[in-house]
Amino acid sequence: MIGTVIIAIAYLVFWLFENVWTESLGNWAFSTLVFIFSGLIFINCILLWKFVPNINHNSNQNNNFDIKELGKTLKNFKLWIVTLLIMGVYMYQSGLSIFVTFMQDALKILPIIVVVVGILRTYFFRFLFNAPAGKLADRTQKYILFIVIGLSLASLITITAISLPGYNETSFESLSSTWKIVIQTLIVILYLTLGIICWSLVTNRWATIYEINISQKEYAASVGLISFIAFSPDAWFWQIDSILLKHYGTETGYLTNKLANQISLTIITGIGLFASLAGVLLLLVLKKEKRQKQQLVTLEFLKKRTVNDNSSFF
Repeated sequence: MIGTVIIAIAYLVFWLFENVWTESLGNWAFSTLVFIFSGLIFINCILLWKFVPNINHNSNQNNNFDIKELGKTLKNFKLWIVTLLIMGVYMYQSGLSIFVTFMQDALKILPIIVVVVGILRTYFFRFLFNAPAGKLADRTQKYILFIVIGLSLASLITITAISLPGYNETSFESLSSTWKIVIQTLIVILYLTLGIICWSLVTNRWATIYEINISQKEYAASVGLISFIAFSPDAWFWQIDSILLKHYGTETGYLTNKLANQISLTIITGIGLFASLAGVLLLLVLKKEKRQKQQLVTLEFLKKRTVNDNSSFF
């Protein structure tokens, strides 16, 4: 809530200095939109503070900041693997944007078709698949496995999409009209399928934190670490994509080069596959830890039983 107020005030200051009495009313539209969004978020924060109780599950827990606890969080290698998993999910979300330029500019799919499938993927699929995916994962309580399977399927989809038109500059243009339509149709289907998978993964990505037994005290620091690293592609991936488009934009009549999009999708796929392998490693580690805990419980039970038997004997 404090952050929302600060951002709103900061934007108001810039708006007053730059726009008031110097721009037409029509140019204030975006500013008005930002104020409306900020106001709605502020109202939402007030309602949360007023009506949602802050339950302290452990009243004896010390909530003061402790640098040692932060160090403990950073040393948790399982948290780093979860961070990589969430980055893999986020990379495939970014891949959906690459798909749009790939379809429209490189494969010459009609813009109206791209818009329609984009709306389906962005809004309709979110409504249709988010909740069922969450319920499915909740039923099994295996969120990490859910993410690993999803990343593997997404990788298969992007590898197929990258390979279909071929890699040289004229590989798509040299095809017959029939084959062009076939490839365009397949790419659209792959795009929509990837959209379904991404929304399913987005629904469950944060639940992976609970599966690695992050304590309530470490939760905020863990989320901060994950957010900083997992969403870092916003800072570097699009720079790489722009460089690729600049250096490979050589095809006549192409707004963006096919090969540049294919390389960007390859980078995304590489990170996704690496995250999947890391997730498999994490599953093996968790399975081993679970087996060790079960063995300890069994040993404790046998010790107590032995003590009770000895007491009964005497």
